[in-house]
Amino acid sequence: MRRIIFCLLAGVMLGACQSTDKDNNGDIQRVAMVSVLKENYLMSASRNVVGWKPGGLHVEPGDKFNVNDMTLAIESAIKEILLEKGYRFDDTANNPHLQVSYLAALEEEVSDEEIVRRFGIMPGFNRQSPDASRFQKGTIVIDIMDVEIGKSVWRGAVQGFAALEKSQDERKKRVKSIFQELMLQFPGKV
Repeated sequence: MRRIIFCLLAGVMLGACQSTDKDNNGDIQRVAMVSVLKENYLMSASRNVVGWKPGGLHVEPGDKFNVNDMTLAIESAIKEILLEKGYRFDDTANNPHLQVSYLAALEEEVSDEEIVRRFGIMPGFNRQSPDASRFQKGTIVIDIMDVEIGKSVWRGAVQGFAALEKSQDERKKRVKSIFQELMLQFPGKV
């Protein structure tokens, strides 16, 4: 047990954790996030081409939101942020230096325990929904792998209340805002 606690603490020390509790236009914006950058890994945005990892893009199906809309919101936000950080993005994944994968799911589709088992990180958002008909706990995990070494070099996860009745445009804006905060520790130009 002590070894597990030590490993968890060591992982947190190599990463960044934060929690925000914003109220924007009356909407609940509570989120918790964590990110981890591989120790001693040097990354240069000017020489790195990024692509999607084949088979690594997953929005877990559920009946609470449109999977296609959520996929578009997530992929647009990731791509925009990486471009803003100076990376070149190749949608065809021809010879990328880095590959991006992600998982997005509501709690009823993927439990916290499953997220820890699969990704080894957990933001730790454990609040009850203030209104289960309008909000449900959701998680998005982003993983960036260095193709040459075949290992993850950065991983970030965010948990918060997914507003089930938001429009696609509102959802895209919220996802991008949250990802910008999550990816602050990801290397790139400022």
